[in-house]
Amino acid sequence: TTAPAITLTTSITGILKGSGGSIVAATASDLPIEHAQVYTTGANTFTLPAGTTSASIFKFTVIGGGGGGGAGDASKGGGTGGAGGGMAIKWLSGFSAGQTVVATVGGGGAGGVNSGSTAGDGTASTVASGTATISTITGSGGTHGVVSSALGTGARGVPGGGSSGGDINSVGQGGGAGLWTGVVGHGIGGTGGSSSYAGG
Repeated sequence: TTAPAITLTTSITGILKGSGGSIVAATASDLPIEHAQVYTTGANTFTLPAGTTSASIFKFTVIGGGGGGGAGDASKGGGTGGAGGGMAIKWLSGFSAGQTVVATVGGGGAGGVNSGSTAGDGTASTVASGTATISTITGSGGTHGVVSSALGTGARGVPGGGSSGGDINSVGQGGGAGLWTGVVGHGIGGTGGSSSYAGG
């Protein structure tokens, strides 16, 4: 047999609901509406889609940029990996169609490029008020990796970014420690820290 077709117009063939003791065909308004939008860079305006009501629930996931990895030092040891950004998740309702919020995506920090150079921290990502007023949701950037400070030690790991404003707030994984192999010029860099939804 052929499976029933599904159409999102006035009725949905093959999907049924109970109604006053009877089984009837479900309509499009009986089903949840899913609207997903992913941003990967810069400041962006998210417009609440048509069909949004005050009862509609939106999930916002905000992840900060990762820190850049620390450079190795030929006379000491490997630099640490950069730490992962923090993540905040928030569920919000009370919107109406056409309102906006502003989603800003933080960037990853630049890596160290030679002995003694300083890597960059990751920058924060946020979701904040546009025409709709909300409390800001923030995933902070991860800390940059560092260079070994003494001969034969390797650098210690660095902390991950925090988060705030979410129903769930998590800290990014710290950057892994750099290693010393015992041979000058052959340090091993630490692994990058991960965020809850992203690898290091």
